[in-house]
Amino acid sequence: LVPTGLAGVDAVAGGAFGPTRRVARRARGISAVGEDPPATDPCQRVVAMARGPRGLAVFTDGLPEYEAQGNGTIALTLLRAVGALSRGELLARPGHAAWATPVPAAQEPGDHEWHLGFLAVGEEALAQWTPVADAADEFDLPLAARTIRNALALSDSAGGVELEGEGLVATALHRAPGERAGVVLRCVNTLDRATRGVWHFAKPIAAAYRERLDGSRSYPLALTGGDAVEISAEPREIVTVRVT
Repeated sequence: LVPTGLAGVDAVAGGAFGPTRRVARRARGISAVGEDPPATDPCQRVVAMARGPRGLAVFTDGLPEYEAQGNGTIALTLLRAVGALSRGELLARPGHAAWATPVPAAQEPGDHEWHLGFLAVGEEALAQWTPVADAADEFDLPLAARTIRNALALSDSAGGVELEGEGLVATALHRAPGERAGVVLRCVNTLDRATRGVWHFAKPIAAAYRERLDGSRSYPLALTGGDAVEISAEPREIVTVRVT
């Protein structure tokens, strides 16, 4: 339980395509199909509350569920275990979804360890979201130390790929599949408004294309200085670029 003292404030939770704002506690009751929705909601990496300049963001390491209580407390689900592949008496969904096969290993016996991070935030930071997403990256992707033996001379870093743009969050970078050449880069606009950005590369690139999620080419993109590609993104839009 993480008390914020912000009673009645909506929670803002991270998601695959940007933040989602949810009321502090939804109205509950049996639906027309006999389902009683739970008070918990999903989150990806972070859930936050803020009123004016005062607020708190909670970063999680693989904890995808929270409950925003009416008194401003953020409740995090540390462990949710099951004992059967399906149960028919669940209030949230009556009836079986699969076979009622026992799965005792899914009870998650043994010791468990969780890591949480905290950041003081205000409503402005939650509206921009980029500062919160950057802080979540720092929490989930800490610096990794390594030992290099017999390294008499180390060359300078060759650099890499960098994404610049308000509200843009990189989500994928991989080789183009199949016979298509190049590298695929994907980002999402986490804002509720359109934005622009630039992909920067450490080395010159020959061409860039804006593509659909299924990999089909849409149209060529202009290069900036031979080592950068400008992009535009509509609110909450996923932008896929392939460079060669």
